[in-house]
Amino acid sequence: MICQALFFENYIYCIGESKTSTYTPTGDKKGEIPYSDKSILYYKINKNGVVMMFSHAAISDKRYSIEIYSENGHLKSTHEFEYVSEFLD
Repeated sequence: MICQALFFENYIYCIGESKTSTYTPTGDKKGEIPYSDKSILYYKINKNGVVMMFSHAAISDKRYSIEIYSENGHLKSTHEFEYVSEFLD
């Protein structure tokens, strides 16, 4: 699994192709966000949690969602739409 490791506040986030794992600085696993049924397009980690944009392949069209997770991997909020958005940093 290819991943990008990011350190934010007191956690290490490993963003991968099929899941995101959260660890404490001592290496203990804090949580996991699986997303093997959708493709991650964009992510950002901030004080609100892990913000992720996904693409969902459907038979007739493509749908997208923005989901916000806590560091424990619990879904806090989700928004689904049919058109892709551009994000500005």
